[in-house]
Amino acid sequence: MRQTTVTERPAASPAEQERATLASLVDAIGWTILAGALLPILHNAWGGRWGSAGSLIAAEVGVAGALALNRRGRVTGAIRLMVGTLQVCAAGLVALGGQGFHDIAIMIFPATLVVAGLLLERRAFAWTTATTIAFVVALGLAESTGLIVNSLSRYTNVRNLLDATIVLGVTAVAVGLLTG
Repeated sequence: MRQTTVTERPAASPAEQERATLASLVDAIGWTILAGALLPILHNAWGGRWGSAGSLIAAEVGVAGALALNRRGRVTGAIRLMVGTLQVCAAGLVALGGQGFHDIAIMIFPATLVVAGLLLERRAFAWTTATTIAFVVALGLAESTGLIVNSLSRYTNVRNLLDATIVLGVTAVAVGLLTG
């Protein structure tokens, strides 16, 4: 009787295990975002809020692209695409959503900071923090100066901008300390 041997695959290195875990997290976050955005897309489309629906659809496309990158082993690129897409689409939701700076979509910005801080290396996280604050300040300035007008524009002022900047700064520092 002939004996066959099974070739064992060498154990994955800690770096390979970490990369596989990171890729799994990106998949989980991406699929959660894809599923979670479906109802708001339908709700906005049904209500005729095509700008908001379009921003959400653009987010879906970007996240799907990030998942495709992740499948090809480009985990860091996938994370950057996902975070960047979400920020741009959040800016669209805030600018077009009818409530501007006071829209719940503004919460996407600190959420992307948490995701970026947990999944990206320090330099990319610092860049994400800077762009996040820039997006929010630009949106607030555009609304407080009348460039963006909506039903709540009269309530947007410099104090709101300062408050939002502080919240984002504290979020970034806290996430940086926790992950550092």
